[in-house]
Amino acid sequence: RTSRPEGIKVKIKLNGKNYTTGFHNTNSCIWFSSRLDRDGYQLYELLSSHGINKGDKLNVISEGEDVYEIKKHNQI
Repeated sequence: RTSRPEGIKVKIKLNGKNYTTGFHNTNSCIWFSSRLDRDGYQLYELLSSHGINKGDKLNVISEGEDVYEIKKHNQI
């Protein structure tokens, strides 16, 4: 848990490529910051470019310290 607005710095992995973002959590959910790497990426644009759309169920898989792979639920 963190009270920092940027969250805890982590990497998310989509189709083999890593992106840096902020990770947040509460007792009931987790979320990632919407801006990535300060390079102009918006999380929703990045996810949709990888075939992940609003309402899709996702699996967030820990790949080690501070690295999480994100896949659509039906890709596992």
